[in-house]
Amino acid sequence: MLVTVIKPLYFRSIIIFTMRILVDIGHPAHVHYFRNAIRQLHKEGHQFLITTRDKEVTLELLENYGFNYVCTGKNLSGRLNKLYSMVRNDLAIYRAARKFRPDLFLSFYTPFAAQVGRFMNKPVIGFMDSEFDHMRIKLTKPFTDYTFTPNCYQDDFGKNHFRFNGYMETFYLHPAYFKPDPAILARLGVKEGDPFFIVRFVAFNAGHDRGEHGMDDDSKTAIIEYLQTKGKVFISAEKDLPAKLSHLKFSISPKDFHSALYYSSMYIGEGITTASECAHLGTPAVLINTIRASYIREQEQLGLVHQFENSATALPVIRKLVEEPGLKENYRAKSLQMVHGQMNCTEFLVQLIHKFPKSIHALHKDQLIGSSTAG
Repeated sequence: MLVTVIKPLYFRSIIIFTMRILVDIGHPAHVHYFRNAIRQLHKEGHQFLITTRDKEVTLELLENYGFNYVCTGKNLSGRLNKLYSMVRNDLAIYRAARKFRPDLFLSFYTPFAAQVGRFMNKPVIGFMDSEFDHMRIKLTKPFTDYTFTPNCYQDDFGKNHFRFNGYMETFYLHPAYFKPDPAILARLGVKEGDPFFIVRFVAFNAGHDRGEHGMDDDSKTAIIEYLQTKGKVFISAEKDLPAKLSHLKFSISPKDFHSALYYSSMYIGEGITTASECAHLGTPAVLINTIRASYIREQEQLGLVHQFENSATALPVIRKLVEEPGLKENYRAKSLQMVHGQMNCTEFLVQLIHKFPKSIHALHKDQLIGSSTAG
């Protein structure tokens, strides 16, 4: 197998040259993946151009974190519309890149950045953790020079595939970067220790969602009605909620979402990324989604996430977990054990780019740039 596994050693110092880096953001989660590294690298003199699409709360997050960006529009549904969106996004990113003159393209495996980077003959770095996103991989892999995935990733991208000890959520929920804000409790109208639950519904309109599903409508109602007997319920949803549930919708800034997750008693939802975030935060997570991701499987084995393909089998487990004494303390302890076994992924990315391309040569020699444990 031609896969390089990143090992916990340090890379020797070298002469540093600042670069111009184009970062393409395709989803709100991607903002979190790269925001800490962008800030650190910018302080060290590197320049950035962020390109993105108008998807969910992506633009709001970028603005909340003080990032300038170029938005190429909304992605459209339907095969012909998706083809049109790809051409439009490629052209818009190319026009912006011609003015910016990047030395390097970086993204979470978005095809547009990879395609433009290859056309401009510039190196392309792509991070990936979703084996199930077959179309995105097909459209991105041929144009990507260096692919980085968590250790648990099942597929092999060849000799320039590097694995790191962590998850994409580790980039922003590592203890070095995430500190929960207790002020979120007052904004939610709860006190510390009061039981409250976060429920998330997703739209299932992405390309990899075709044929997949989460909770049925009857089970959504049954789960929410049960949870309301135990505490407050807050709903995060990608689509409009039915009138009878609209009063439960989150009314907080997306920037505060992870603090709310941290303090919540439990997460129940269809969002895969949110379940992994809970694993990092020590919040019990019940994921109801037919998509199986390798990192969720690994977090299931650690006892941090419980995944089900239908709501009917999930509800008894939800009831059991809610009644379990010391539930949150147990999950917090398991989470800390997981996180302290991971590397500081943001520091790894900072050094990867800061010392590029020498850093790639070091990785091929099994040397790691970065720290191996939480600190």
